[in-house]
Amino acid sequence: MNPASKTHLELLRELQQQLSSAGKPAAESRWILCHAGGLNDKQLAARLMQSVTKDVEETAWAMLRLRVEGYPLQLLLGKTEFYGLTLWVERGVLIPRPETEGLVERALAYVPPEGPSRVLDVGTGTGRLPRALLFQPRFHGHVVGLDLSRRMLAHAAHYTRPYADRVTLIWQDARFLPFPDNTFDAVTSLEMLEFTPDPRGVLAEMVRVLRPGGILLVTNRVGREATLLPGRAFSRDRFYALLEELPLENIQVQLWQVDYDLVWARKTGRPMGGGTRPLAEVLRCPECGRVGLTLQERAYRCEECGQEYPVAPDGVVEMARKRAGRWSARPQKPARPEAKEV
Repeated sequence: MNPASKTHLELLRELQQQLSSAGKPAAESRWILCHAGGLNDKQLAARLMQSVTKDVEETAWAMLRLRVEGYPLQLLLGKTEFYGLTLWVERGVLIPRPETEGLVERALAYVPPEGPSRVLDVGTGTGRLPRALLFQPRFHGHVVGLDLSRRMLAHAAHYTRPYADRVTLIWQDARFLPFPDNTFDAVTSLEMLEFTPDPRGVLAEMVRVLRPGGILLVTNRVGREATLLPGRAFSRDRFYALLEELPLENIQVQLWQVDYDLVWARKTGRPMGGGTRPLAEVLRCPECGRVGLTLQERAYRCEECGQEYPVAPDGVVEMARKRAGRWSARPQKPARPEAKEV
């Protein structure tokens, strides 16, 4: 075939036809051709009647075959858009869903806007929810993102860099949250519970660190794939019953996505109000349970047991440790009685 025998417009139409036949959005053809040719939208529009080189055409068709087979478009392109920010994605990194953007506006209605507040995002991944929350001009608080995947947190540190003074990322297991009771105004966890070995224990931990009157926002895996996760995904009625066993009220369960329910609840008790103390004062040492660590140059130090938790160059507080060739969390010991209000 002569490399000059097909124009960009002709190839674009062929790609659109193949995508439509496979049940994929025809509009994806523009993204595929732009990526294959190293072009932006404006450059593609200017070259529609120009011929396509053989290597660009072959690349476009190879990308289309992968897409038709079910490969995510974001991974093909190596990036996605979320709240006005270009996020670079790769295998092993969760792709932000558009539904999360609308979720943030609703969450803001429950977080005290009039003063400082502290939000904990458990299983924060690449920091999609902290990023979306901090993007909102109405939110003036601080977000703590916690995850056991150090690789995910490296991405989160990069994407939340413009808000480094208002976000803290912690490498730790969700089963052992390194905070005292009643610390956060809101605790969130999206698309994470079913990937933990003890979702009930994680739920109890999230409620423990939530302030009375604070909001809990979590998801529960439903649908066909949920049946493949016995003990880690629950029926809607069973999940509701699990939440009723915890000190929660005003529990609301609704369908969020095809494979997830969205759950809102409020912790029982008299609201304590907003306000935050420095992070060092509310960090709890996983080794001895002491509340309050000393921030040194590049680490948080427990003055009681001497354990140090380094702050990595990317800003992540590393509270997990290596054992027998694999990374695991530090076991949480019971906290000492805390007299001061958090």
